[in-house]
Amino acid sequence: MDKETIQKYLDENREIQIIFYENDDAINQLIRYSVDEALKKYNKSEFSHAVYGCIKELVINATKANLKRAFFQKNNYDINNMGQYVMGLTKFKGLLDNRDAYKYFADLRNADLWVMFTLFHNSEGLRIEIVNNTEIIEIEETRIRMKLKKAMHYTDIALFYQSETDNSEGAGMGIALLVILMQSVGLDPSLFRIGSKNGMTVTRIEVPFDSKYKSVREK
Repeated sequence: MDKETIQKYLDENREIQIIFYENDDAINQLIRYSVDEALKKYNKSEFSHAVYGCIKELVINATKANLKRAFFQKNNYDINNMGQYVMGLTKFKGLLDNRDAYKYFADLRNADLWVMFTLFHNSEGLRIEIVNNTEIIEIEETRIRMKLKKAMHYTDIALFYQSETDNSEGAGMGIALLVILMQSVGLDPSLFRIGSKNGMTVTRIEVPFDSKYKSVREK
């Protein structure tokens, strides 16, 4: 997928889909271009910064989840064993802190751990889905749900971060900040969804353009 193809698909009212392994500048630029041009097509550019900020956070979380799975597999940590999970997570955070994640990029490809960005669009609204082929384990899902619930009581990202930051891995924190960002531009947080099933994790953001828009949940 390139910018010319993205523009062609937008002109033809087709969905845009980008599949990748590593979250690099080239991928981010294509996703940013897709979001910006889709919103421009429907005269809704005022949402561009916030929506891309949300999508970027979801892409980071998805690629990091896959990277963590590759790390656990290569180092023989059982992600479903609490003791090994805590040990493996500590080592994984050290890998990220030392900026050594690139050492596992080949393992993402070898294990076929991919991320898929899909943008659906029409005159009533956008639907953007980020899918990665690793499933959220129970402890991670609990933390994410807890952070989301707390985020509903904040409208200021800085205050939330000061009050709720902890030493755990950042997926729950990042997604909670995403909800606050949605609220800042008048988007209903219920239009963000995350779920995990059959080895896949799906996150979704919907951006209505008018009252005719029906969310996936409503449909």
